[in-house]
Amino acid sequence: MVSGILTREGEEEPPKKRNLQLRDLPEMCLSDLSTKNTKRFFQTLDINVDFFSVPVSEWVSRVDYTQGKQIVDHLPVVNDPAERGVKLMTDYNQTVTKDENSFQNLLLAVDSHRKSTSDSRKASLIRKYDGPGTSSS
Repeated sequence: MVSGILTREGEEEPPKKRNLQLRDLPEMCLSDLSTKNTKRFFQTLDINVDFFSVPVSEWVSRVDYTQGKQIVDHLPVVNDPAERGVKLMTDYNQTVTKDENSFQNLLLAVDSHRKSTSDSRKASLIRKYDGPGTSSS
């Protein structure tokens, strides 16, 4: 990774989200994703990267590395979408019903509705229930 950070040019305006192809992932390494732009991460957190110039085996004995590691270890973790979805469903379940059987029936009803509705955009649903040419604004 350090080699990529020190030598590989990145895009001038890197995208917020990297677009990766699933077929390419088996051949990729973490180092394939690092460029000179990656150094901004360390700069933003005010981490001294002088340890990049010594072998990795020596990093743990360096103050700059251990201070940087401590900063990174204490960064709050942002939940991924799946975890947020589980949390949302759990919270929703507790407000709708306390009964597991009722909750399972609700999930089946939602699943059935999703399968019967090919387009669930707000505008399409309004047309479906209000009729064509009607707007509810």
